[in-house]
Amino acid sequence: MTQPFLHKISRALAPISLLAVACPPPALAADAPSLPLAAKPRLVGEGTVSGPFHDFAPALTADGRTLLFTRTDVGFSRMTLMQARLVNGKWEMPTVLPFSGRWNDGDGALSPDGARYVFISNRTEGGAQPKADLDLWQVMRQADGSWGEPTRLPDHINSGLNETYPSLAADGTLYFGRAGGGPILRAKLVNGAYAAPEPMPFTGMSFAIAPDQSFGILAMADANRNIDLFHVGRDGQAWSAPRRLDGPVNSPQMEFTGSIGADGKTLLFSSTRRDAGVTWPRQGTLRSAADVDGELLGVAHNGLRNIYSIDLPAFP
Repeated sequence: MTQPFLHKISRALAPISLLAVACPPPALAADAPSLPLAAKPRLVGEGTVSGPFHDFAPALTADGRTLLFTRTDVGFSRMTLMQARLVNGKWEMPTVLPFSGRWNDGDGALSPDGARYVFISNRTEGGAQPKADLDLWQVMRQADGSWGEPTRLPDHINSGLNETYPSLAADGTLYFGRAGGGPILRAKLVNGAYAAPEPMPFTGMSFAIAPDQSFGILAMADANRNIDLFHVGRDGQAWSAPRRLDGPVNSPQMEFTGSIGADGKTLLFSSTRRDAGVTWPRQGTLRSAADVDGELLGVAHNGLRNIYSIDLPAFP
């Protein structure tokens, strides 16, 4: 049992490693300026939101009481959109969002007002068979608080490649990635419809935009080809060069963006870190297969993606 299980773990981590290799760091990444961020990340909902599998792409409602995120197994065989509610200061066990659970749905982005949710999916319009690639879909919140029916974004937004990691600004502007190593894309919302996407002057694994679009947090490969979080500032139409966030927000493992809170003061992200203080059995200790599986699947800090929150300063 142990050997096949460990094989599944390696398969789960392989796509993450390949992403780091496929997206080389920018030429100036090694000597690019950094930006101090002294705040310490907080694990969100250990054992409920952040569990033993991959939990990522978090988005929090403006009142801070509902968290939407993606969960998948160690083999990435099926992504599912989840929601969890904060009750008496604790995150309850998450449930599947009513429009998810059948298809491969993930990477959800919530608008700051909570009215629009954009995600990737292999579902098809009225079809029974999944698509070979992942497209961007959106679903609107109804007047009674329920969700409507998801609709696929138009062909000038979607492509024959996988779209990834959407992020929404307060005015509806959509930022997203696309497989193939190209730049982050931006599509403005004009009269209720998305304009053709335009490339941003930076490339990364994922990007989270601030509600007012004054800055964003970019996940990209550093000089060591590790995925870390970088700050990208905006002045008018000009964007600054990415600056790596120095401090405990980044780790020797990999960090991926999720979302910036509606007030622009909180970042939610995911990380494959194993937190300090977690005790693992010493090498040389005799363990059974059940012990090994319990160590890997019985805790949140097992090297798969967990969700973290960190306070953001007023960036210069």
